[in-house]
Amino acid sequence: NNEIKVMASLQILEAFGNAKTIYNPNSTRFGQYQQLQFSEENGLFAGAYIHPYLLEKSRVVSRQEGERSFHIFYYLIAGLDDDSKNQIGLSSNVDDYPDLYQDIYYNSDDAMRDI
Repeated sequence: NNEIKVMASLQILEAFGNAKTIYNPNSTRFGQYQQLQFSEENGLFAGAYIHPYLLEKSRVVSRQEGERSFHIFYYLIAGLDDDSKNQIGLSSNVDDYPDLYQDIYYNSDDAMRDI
């Protein structure tokens, strides 16, 4: 149902806006406006509108020492198989993305454990 779909999507949305900082391994770097919709007939949940805002865009290309970019980048590189990466135009070679690990030694186990 719609309620389950909205709740499941929140984790994906957070991966686009959360990042590791020196103070918090899962720090929210954005805000979001959520508008929940309910049926006039029975008052049950009918849908939702989620609008993220104030994304910390600079984090994509630069960070303080010990911090990382948004989780979604690490999820995609560590979690997708080679065929899926090819379909969306990503390289399977992590060395093609030096901005993602400019301050850390990268390996996929660390990426997934730290998130």
